[in-house]
Amino acid sequence: MSGLELFGYAFVVIYYLILALLCRSVWNHWKKRSRIGVAITSLPLLFLIVFPGFSWEILPGSSIYWDLKQTHEMTGHSFWLGSPRWSYHSERSFTGDGYSIEVFSLSEGTASKFIPPSSDFFSSFPNGSTLRPDWDVNRWQETPTHREDKIFIAFALEDYEQQRPELTKAQQFATRLLSEEGNFYAYLYKYPGSYVANVDFMILSPRERVLVIINFNT
Repeated sequence: MSGLELFGYAFVVIYYLILALLCRSVWNHWKKRSRIGVAITSLPLLFLIVFPGFSWEILPGSSIYWDLKQTHEMTGHSFWLGSPRWSYHSERSFTGDGYSIEVFSLSEGTASKFIPPSSDFFSSFPNGSTLRPDWDVNRWQETPTHREDKIFIAFALEDYEQQRPELTKAQQFATRLLSEEGNFYAYLYKYPGSYVANVDFMILSPRERVLVIINFNT
């Protein structure tokens, strides 16, 4: 177990310990009928519940906010992703290492915003400074793909786990979109120099009204 993972587990333990102590404090003030004490101890308790719940998309409605924010930073337009048509998620380490691929359906109105895309779609998005501040970015381009992108595409569509029908179906679909004309692709990546370490890969097809989002962290 790495030092970072140990730190993460320690953080979770401390977080729940603080929650327990605050809950106990609120209860003690409640039994003493101290409204001021209840109010004072409830504020940090609510913050520790609401803020992580919103950030981790646990609270109702929080996923819609993050969808709108994420899609705007990806494409320049805000839209709700909803539930994916196909998806695969590997197990993740505490540091986030693992693989995921999701295929989202777009509404006709959303897809029409990219027929054709605005000029800043190609020049300004994805917004790497917001999505991945310490990663490099390759902005949206038209398919078919280019030779210089081959290493990143191979990494994003690596045969992560065999005998996973949902993974195979989504990757084959993504491969087909990349080989056809009329679609768009972009990616953010970490490339230390001799290998690809991490990638966020996106494929947008206005014609088929889909957005594919792939993340692979190692």
